[in-house]
Amino acid sequence: CKSLLFDLPHDSPVYDIIDNIGTAYMSFFYYYIIVGGPISLVLNVFLMFILTRKQLWSPYNFVFFMMVLDQSLAILGRFIMMGSIYFGGDCESVF
Repeated sequence: CKSLLFDLPHDSPVYDIIDNIGTAYMSFFYYYIIVGGPISLVLNVFLMFILTRKQLWSPYNFVFFMMVLDQSLAILGRFIMMGSIYFGGDCESVF
């Protein structure tokens, strides 16, 4: 496994630990995106709707709005990519 900082041989116990952590995280992340992604998107759209009210215009709320928009686009992009992997069948293109 080649890293930007150091080379880690495949037979190293550290490699096995890092690989197990990565596999567990990937499973958790996929389930979060499948279940929590649509919920987060709906809540973020609701927040964007609230933050665009004229009474709430302020520099702080603009920054908060941009953070919500960025999070929504990131979740939507990951959700679309996961859908194309599961329904397209090309698992190697992501990893």
